[in-house]
Formats: sequence, structure tokens, C-alpha cells
Amino acid sequence: NMPWPEAVKMVLAPPYRWDIPPEGFTEAYKAEFDNVCELLLNHLNGPNQDQLSSREISRLLVTAMTDQRTGMVSRLMKLPNVAALTRQQAMEKALDADCNEEMLNAIISNGQVDPSAISKIWPNLSALHVLASNQRFGAQNPFDFVDDIQLDSSVRELRDAHLERLLTATELANVRMNVNVLDKEQFTPLMYACTDGNVSAARLLLEAGANPHLKNHVGQTALDLVKAYKNRWPAAVQDAMTRLIEGYTSLPQRR
Repeated sequence: NMPWPEAVKMVLAPPYRWDIPPEGFTEAYKAEFDNVCELLLNHLNGPNQDQLSSREISRLLVTAMTDQRTGMVSRLMKLPNVAALTRQQAMEKALDADCNEEMLNAIISNGQVDPSAISKIWPNLSALHVLASNQRFGAQNPFDFVDDIQLDSSVRELRDAHLERLLTATELANVRMNVNVLDKEQFTPLMYACTDGNVSAARLLLEAGANPHLKNHVGQTALDLVKAYKNRWPAAVQDAMTRLIEGYTSLPQRR
């Protein structure tokens, strides 16, 4: 007998609200929850479409993402009053948790996001900076480049896949993305890739229009950073990155 918006919020509550231990919140249980939520959310048609506010949707998204309920994330993203900021922050939270590709697709397939926008989650960084880097951001100083910080190879591959997916989605949606967005030290995402020896990420950014001629706050270009940090990487990585950046540096600058 409760109003349907309250019913939606109750069903979407975290498992501990239902006294369900984590091991009991199985994929089958999640699917059952999602079926019930789907029925309730269908009431958004017609006169009920504005009864869930953007703030409420944002809270429900956080819960669904935390519980890895991809289907429900996708369904919530289709609601008519999902704010652009909600969509952007959902993308950033998912990337911050090294989400799987299914979760990222659920978030970005139903609306526009800008991976070059400066984030509220990471200090003075964009999603492009984070995906190009091997660093773990948040509490860490993002400019404290420590030699032994390396992501697991599977996470690095996942970040490359996310970067490619975001660049493609942004192009298809005609989003005005700045692939040369600067952090507070005037480092571009390409410079992050060069500093951390991420050849695949550097190639994706260059193909998307990254400018290798730009300089950071101390006057270093992408190629300068490759040379400065080359001893941190295996010879094959050094050679591949050097050839890649030199090849694009030799091209006429885009205006």
C-alpha cells in the first residue's frame, strides 16, 4: 500500500537493509530484485514520470552500482529525468572502481558523457588522465610518480578498453571533448600515458587528436617525458613508445 516511489527505493535498498548476508545476495537474488524493480519503474510512464528526483535516482544508482546490478543501472539510466551530472559522476565512480565493460556500457549507452571533463572524484583530473595512467588516484598524490606503482596487466587492459570505448562513444554522440585537457601541472592525458609507458593508451589518444607538441609546466613535451622516464620500462616498451610519439611529432601540427 506504500506509494510506488517509496516501493522502488525500498526494493533497491542495499542487502543489509533486508538482513541478507552478503553471501546470500546471489546473482539469482539480484535478478529477482531487478524484475520487481522493473515492474515498479514501469510506472514512470504517464503521470508518474517525474516522481523520482534526480537526487533520488543518483542515490539508487550508487546502490545498484555497488551491488554490481548492471541491468538495474542500465534501466535507471533510461529514466527521463537523469541529470547530466548524475550520468557523468556515475561514469567516474564506475571507472574509479575498475568496473567491467558491461557496467560502463550500461552507464554510457543511454546518454552523453564527457571523459575530458574535470572530475569531482579525482583531484583536478579527467577520466582521460586516469585511464591513460597506471596510478591509483584518490588519497594518493596524483603527481607523486612512484617507480613501483604498476597496475595488474588485466586492469591495464581493462583501462585501455574503457578508453577506446569512451573515445568511440564520445565521437558517435558528437560530444565536444577536449582530448588535450590539462591537469593543474599542465599535463595532458597523452603525457600521463608517456610517463607510465602505456603505448596502447598513447596510440588511442593520438588517433583521437592528442597534440604531442604541447608542453607541461616545466616545458616538457610528450617526447621529452618518454625520454625522461624511459629507464623505467622494458626496452620493447621504450622503443615502441619512442617510435609512436616521434611519428606523430613529425606530422604538421593541427590548428
